Amino acid sequence: LSQDAIVEQFIEGREIYVGVLGDSRLKVLPARELKFSKVPEGEPKYASFKAKWDPGYRERWGIFNTFAEGLPDDVRKRIDRVARRVYRVLQMSGYGRIDIRLTDDGTLHVMEANPNPDVSFDEEFALSAKADGLQYRDLIQKILNLGLSYRAEWKV
Repeated sequence: LSQDAIVEQFIEGREIYVGVLGDSRLKVLPARELKFSKVPEGEPKYASFKAKWDPGYRERWGIFNTFAEGLPDDVRKRIDRVARRVYRVLQMSGYGRIDIRLTDDGTLHVMEANPNPDVSFDEEFALSAKADGLQYRDLIQKILNLGLSYRAEWKV
């Protein structure tokens, strides 16, 4: 039996989510983090389907999302620069989320660029926008305006 497979190297570290909003001018929103408070030391901590979406599994292993705390200023600035750069290099528009793994030695690893993250009022992107002073209604209007202005630039 022959079957394709994808193999990825596991990188130990903090799971950081960074929302980016804009097209020509980018706004990087406050970073969020996926925490694993009850996973035993030495066990891998990663955002599996169950870790993201199964309430019982999340409760059992103490998995929760919160704002990333305790990041030194230089690390925050590097996260901001990396998020902007990835967003630009991939030609993302409107809004997106860059998922980063931060290792103990301060190395940043981009895990994923999500061009269509969940913008529900109680999810990561909207919570980061709110922490940055952008209320939910205004966030959705901003995303709509960015989409409409982007489409207006299309050449038919």
